Amino acid sequence: MRRHSKGHWEASVTIGGRRYWVTAKTKRELTERLEELRRRAALRTLTPPQRISLRQWVERWLAEKQLRPSSRRRYETALRPFLGRLGGLRLDRLQPAHLAFALSELREEGVGPRTLSLGFSYLRQALKVAVRLGLIGSNPAYRVDPPAYRPSRRRTWSEEELGRFLAAVRASRSRYAPLILFLVGTGCRLGEALALRWGGVDLARGTVRIERSKTWVGRAPVVEAPKTPAGNRVVHLTQLAREALDRLPRSISPEAEVFPGASPWGLRSAMAALCRRAGVPLLSRHDLRHAHAAVLLAAGVPITEVAQRLGHASPAVTASVYAHALRSDKAAARAFDVALREAAL
Repeated sequence: MRRHSKGHWEASVTIGGRRYWVTAKTKRELTERLEELRRRAALRTLTPPQRISLRQWVERWLAEKQLRPSSRRRYETALRPFLGRLGGLRLDRLQPAHLAFALSELREEGVGPRTLSLGFSYLRQALKVAVRLGLIGSNPAYRVDPPAYRPSRRRTWSEEELGRFLAAVRASRSRYAPLILFLVGTGCRLGEALALRWGGVDLARGTVRIERSKTWVGRAPVVEAPKTPAGNRVVHLTQLAREALDRLPRSISPEAEVFPGASPWGLRSAMAALCRRAGVPLLSRHDLRHAHAAVLLAAGVPITEVAQRLGHASPAVTASVYAHALRSDKAAARAFDVALREAAL
C-alpha cells in the first residue's frame, strides 16, 4: 500500500494466483476496497477476468454513452490512435507501461498534443467505468502522466480589422453575408443560427428564440437540442443582427429556416474570400462568435450577462474562453479612479 505522487492511494493483492491492483482517493477507502475484494474472494463471488479486448470495451462504453453526434465523432477521432495501437490487448492485461509507450510512439508519429490529451482523457474515463463494473482491478491510466496540452492564445481581430471585415461583408452580394452579420451581431453558435426558423424570430420585440442546433455527421445535417441546457434562450437583436435579417426574404411558414441551404464548408469558403477582400487575417467561423463576445467584454458588459447571451453553462466557461478580452488590471485601476471621482470620494 502506498500513496502515488498524484495524491491517490494504490495497493496490490494476490488472490487465487492472480494479482489485482486497487486504487482509491484516500487510504481508508483503499483499505475498504481491499477488504471487499478479499470478502468477495472468500464468498467466491469475485468475478474472474473477462476475455474482452480494450477495443471491444471502449466501443461498448461509447455505445452506451449519451453523446451528441458531433461529440461522438470527437470521441471516436481522439480514441482512434490509442485503439489502433492498443485495441487488441485484453482489457485485464493493460498495464501503465502500455499506455506510456503508446503515448511516446504516437508523439513520434506526429499525433497532435490536443488529440493525445483528449484521447487519453476519454480512455481514462472508459477504464474508470471498467473498474467500477469489476472488469479490472484498477485503472492503469491513473499511474501514467497525462499528456500536456496548452492551447495557443486565440488570434483575434482588432477593432479596426473587425470594422474592415464588416464593411467588406456589407458590400458583398454573397449569400453568406446575412449569416455572417447575424453571427457577429448575436454571438450565436453556427449550428444555432442554421437551425433557426422564422417562427423563432420576433422582430416586433427584437428577439430570436434559440431552441435547436444543427450539426453534421459527414455531410448529413442533424437537428438536435442546443449544446447545453443554457443554450435554450432568448437573444435580443442588435442593429447588426437586424440588418442581417432585413437582407433576407421572409417566409410565410414559421417552420422555414432563416438560413436555408447554408453549411459550415460554404461559410468557410465565403469567409476566406471576404477576409482577402478586407485585407484581414483569415479566422475561423467560431471567431465570429468570439468577436461578438470580445466587443461586449471590452465594453464592460458583466460577464454573467455575456455568459447568458452566449448560452454558456457557467460564467466560468466564458471567463476561461475569453480571458484575453477581459479588461486589463491597468484598465480596472483607471475605472476605479473614475468611479471615485464621480462619487466625489
